[in-house]
Amino acid sequence: MKQEKRTDEEWNEVVASLAEAHESHVPSGVPVILITAMGPRVLPKSISITAEQMQEYRTVKPMWLKFHQEWIDKIPDGRHIITENSGHGVPFEEPELVINTIRQMVEQARNRPARASTGQP
Repeated sequence: MKQEKRTDEEWNEVVASLAEAHESHVPSGVPVILITAMGPRVLPKSISITAEQMQEYRTVKPMWLKFHQEWIDKIPDGRHIITENSGHGVPFEEPELVINTIRQMVEQARNRPARASTGQP
């Protein structure tokens, strides 16, 4: 029962975070690359979930991907990278993907024409 309550609370927090992200506005000119991990989720041995909870997770994954795509579609020049090779820990499971993505963003920023100064940071 305690595990189920924690899972419900966590899910409510996820839903609230997704709603907040969906309503957010990214200022013009801010590069955004979203990496969505769709690979196998390997849970630590200390976390046990039921077959029903695992099935729910598998059902939610495509919805998560759809949400991410809808969010990135709202951002001018936003990019969406989908990886099947990682679970939740992309920076740990695919550090080269993260490093290369950051390098691409830096290179893109360097090659972007300078904007006229507006007196604002």
